[in-house]
Amino acid sequence: INTSINLSEASTENSTIDPSNYATLCFAGYAFFEQKKFDESLQAYQKALQVAPQDKRKKVLLLISQVHYQRNQVEEAKKTLTQW
Repeated sequence: INTSINLSEASTENSTIDPSNYATLCFAGYAFFEQKKFDESLQAYQKALQVAPQDKRKKVLLLISQVHYQRNQVEEAKKTLTQW
C-alpha cells in the first residue's frame, strides 16, 4: 500500500495526508468513496486500519465493509465485519 495518498483527486486542494493519522486516512477514504473510486477508498481505509487506535478499529472495519458491499463483494463485506 502506498503510504502517501494524494488528495488532489479527492478534493480541490493539492495536499497529501499524514499516513500515520487514521482520521485523515478515513477522510480520504470517504472522499474517494463518494466519487465511486472504490480502489482508492479501500486503500485509504486499509491504511487507516493499520494505524487506528484500538477503540476506532470497528469503525474502520465498517467503512471497509461498505466499500466491499458497493463493489458487490458481499461475502468479503461480511468477512470484514467478523474481524471485530
